[in-house]
Amino acid sequence: MKKYKSIGLTLDDIVVNSDYEKLIFENLKRCYKFTGKEFKVVFWNESLSENDVKAFLKRNSELLFEFKSQITKKKTRNKFDSVWFVVEEEDCPVLHRYQWRGDILSGIVEFTKMVQILNRRVKGNESSNHR
Repeated sequence: MKKYKSIGLTLDDIVVNSDYEKLIFENLKRCYKFTGKEFKVVFWNESLSENDVKAFLKRNSELLFEFKSQITKKKTRNKFDSVWFVVEEEDCPVLHRYQWRGDILSGIVEFTKMVQILNRRVKGNESSNHR
């Protein structure tokens, strides 16, 4: 089973206005550049209507296909696979390795920092193995 550097975000916090959505997606594309094929975004819908979700998909369909993404209903520990990094203000019931307690933009920045640190470690280990 392939392990992803996945980030879990609450869709309700993203669907504020189109400018904010664009800003989030610009930052997610940046994450994808650092992470590559291992990158995946899981959007959790807690209270948006079906029409709101469909409108979000229509507005962002091209961007959603640039990297692996999943939109799913409210999160519970029993129902969903784990994610690597969660951006959530409160305790998150989904199994995860890391959690950022704060807003989405700062969480995406912290996710990117962690990926960069891990990438440096991997490169450092690879170069020391070739000595």
